[in-house]
Amino acid sequence: MSPKALAPSPFGSDVNPPATLAEDLALYNSIEENGIQVPLTVGRVKGEGKGKPKTVNGNRRLKIAMELGLADVPVIVKDYESIEEMRQDALRDNLERRQLSIAARADLANALWRSFDRARDKKEMAAQGIGPRKRAAIAGGLSEGSLAKFRYVLDSGIDRIIADMRSGKLSIDKAHGLARKEVEGGKGDAGEQDIPARMKRLLSDLDDLVHVLKAIPETARRARAVRESLAKGTKGDYSRIEKKMQAAAKIIMEAQSHDGLSALCLALNAPILDSAPDVGSAAAPPNLAS
Repeated sequence: MSPKALAPSPFGSDVNPPATLAEDLALYNSIEENGIQVPLTVGRVKGEGKGKPKTVNGNRRLKIAMELGLADVPVIVKDYESIEEMRQDALRDNLERRQLSIAARADLANALWRSFDRARDKKEMAAQGIGPRKRAAIAGGLSEGSLAKFRYVLDSGIDRIIADMRSGKLSIDKAHGLARKEVEGGKGDAGEQDIPARMKRLLSDLDDLVHVLKAIPETARRARAVRESLAKGTKGDYSRIEKKMQAAAKIIMEAQSHDGLSALCLALNAPILDSAPDVGSAAAPPNLAS
């Protein structure tokens, strides 16, 4: 198939981590000398019409083929039931083919976990005894505990800890311990400086929850109410916004740690949503490793 007849990957760096300059150069030289040896996977989501097939696996190969002016590239064409199914295929391929650090594998596995949480077959996964988190951890070659700790750090929104974890300066366990200490512990200057980043991440995750729960209007409404309340907070009103952030974190983390809706419904109906709790008590996110 002509490279010009294909659309690039619809996904960003959370699905397609950037390669190093050395990796790109090696792939370029290989394709220039030998052509593309591994077919690209391309496909369309059912019901989206007859536009260009999207590149699911092989985005870098497609880009190099275009640069080299190749007339044809080998492809495997697939049909997908949903964009989430397509995303999962791309994530699995990157986990299988790329030489990745533990943190990079955890990033992809976490994206796969989020995709599973949005998928229509989530209940089927649970019925098979392998829920979204466990399935994502297996694909990433990680333990469920490590993957849960990795997400906890991301959800803390503490950028310096997240950056050190992703770069390998901190192990997932160490980063989790530091993030947990800051989230549960204090209101020092460092914590105040992290409020905008933490709020942004929590608001995004609450949006994801509302999307997942749209089939349960009352629960979705309550999650949306917490999100709106959190969005109105300002850094100047530190005490109130910190408590709202902890309430949002509790909802998110309880839902994720149990791979189901029962804990989420419990959290959404808890008094923490209607009145500000004492910092360090029920508002603190649970330990996902337990």
